[in-house]
Amino acid sequence: MAMIAMSSLGYRLGLSLLLVFFSSMPTRAESGSAEPRIHQVQAGPFRIAYRVIGPIHAAPVILLHGGGPGADSWTSFSRSAPTLSQKYRVYVIDFPGWGQSSKNSQASTFLSPFRNGGRAVIAFMDALGNRKAHLVGNSFGGTAALYAALPQPERFERLALLSPGGADTLATQGPSQGVELMLSYYQDEGPTLKKMQAFLGDLVFEPSKTTPAFARERLRTSQDPAVLRNPPLNLPRGRAPREVLVSNDSKLVILPHPVLLIWGQEDRINPVAGATSFAAIPGLSTVYLARTGHWPQWESAASVNQLILRHLGPD
Repeated sequence: MAMIAMSSLGYRLGLSLLLVFFSSMPTRAESGSAEPRIHQVQAGPFRIAYRVIGPIHAAPVILLHGGGPGADSWTSFSRSAPTLSQKYRVYVIDFPGWGQSSKNSQASTFLSPFRNGGRAVIAFMDALGNRKAHLVGNSFGGTAALYAALPQPERFERLALLSPGGADTLATQGPSQGVELMLSYYQDEGPTLKKMQAFLGDLVFEPSKTTPAFARERLRTSQDPAVLRNPPLNLPRGRAPREVLVSNDSKLVILPHPVLLIWGQEDRINPVAGATSFAAIPGLSTVYLARTGHWPQWESAASVNQLILRHLGPD
C-alpha cells in the first residue's frame, strides 16, 4: 500500500494527515485468520460473547464493532485482531444486540444506544476483572468507547476511534443515506437481501469488494428471531436526538486520554466532515485515509494496524 502524504505533529499536538491507497477487503472466509473460540460471560444485565487472543499477561485491548445489521466483532476485526494480539491481550466482543451476545441492548435507562454500548463495555471489564484497558472502536463501537471513557476515565489508557458515530453533522445535515438504510433496515417488510446489499454498498469505498456470499451471511445473521423481536439500533428516523450527539458532550474537553481518530475520506455512512466535530478532545490526533470508506480496519488494514500499534505505545 503506497503512502501519499503524512503530517505528524505528535499525538498531543494537533492534527496529522495520512493518505493511503486502497487495499482489498476479504469476506469472513477469506480473512486468512482462523476464528478463535467464542467465550460467554454474564456482565450485569448482558450476556456478552467474546473472543480473546494474545499473551495472557499483556496489556488488554478491547475491540468494539459497528452497529450495522448483521454485524459481529470477528467479521469487523478479523484483519486487525491477529496483528494487535502479537503485543496485546486482545478481546473482541459482540455488543449486546449483535452477534452471539444477548439481545437486550436497551437494558438500561439511557435513550442513546451509544451510552448503552458504553455501559456494556464497563460491565464486560468488571465481569472479567479487567481494571484498565485500551479501546479500539469502529462506528457505533467508537462512540460507545467514548461513552465508556467519559464517566470512568480512570479505567482506560488510550482510545482509537475509527469513523465513530454521533458527530454533530447528524443534527446540522441530517443522517446520511447509509445511516438511513441502517435505521430503516428492520422496518416495513423487514430484512431483505436487497436492503443488505444496499447497506453494504455504502459501507465500503469499493462496493464490488462485498461479495454476494458476504451479503447473504450478514443477512442470515440479521434475521435471527431474537434480533427481529428487538432490533439493537432502532433510533427514530430523521433528525437525531440530542443524546446521540457525543461530539457535543461538554465532557470531551476534559477527556484525559490520548485519542487517535481514523476516518475514511470516502465514508458514506459517517461522512468525513464529522471528523472535525471531535476537535474539542485535548489529546486528539486525526488521520484521514484515501480511497477508504466506513470500514478502515478492513479496507486499509495494514495502515490502520500500524497506526493503532504506534498510538498504543510500547506496552
